[in-house]
Amino acid sequence: MATTARAAGVVASPPAWPRRAADFLGRAWRAYWEYRARHAAVLLLRSLDERTLRDIGVTRGEIESVVYGAPRERRRYYCPSGCS
Repeated sequence: MATTARAAGVVASPPAWPRRAADFLGRAWRAYWEYRARHAAVLLLRSLDERTLRDIGVTRGEIESVVYGAPRERRRYYCPSGCS
C-alpha cells in the first residue's frame, strides 16, 4: 500500500476529471433533448395543412430552415431554450 506525505494543514483538491466528465455528459444530454425538440417541431409543422402554414407565415419548403436555421436570421424562428 502506497502512502503519500502531505504537509500539515494542506488539503489535496479533488481530481478534475469527474467534474469535466459530468459537464460533458450534461452538455451531451442537453444537446440530445434539443435535437429531439427540434425534430418534434419539424414533424408537427409537416403535419399541418397548407392553410395553417400560410396563417403562421411559413411555407412547406421553409419548415427545416425555420427550425434548424440560425436564430434571428428570420422574423420567425424556433428557440426551444427560451430565447428573448
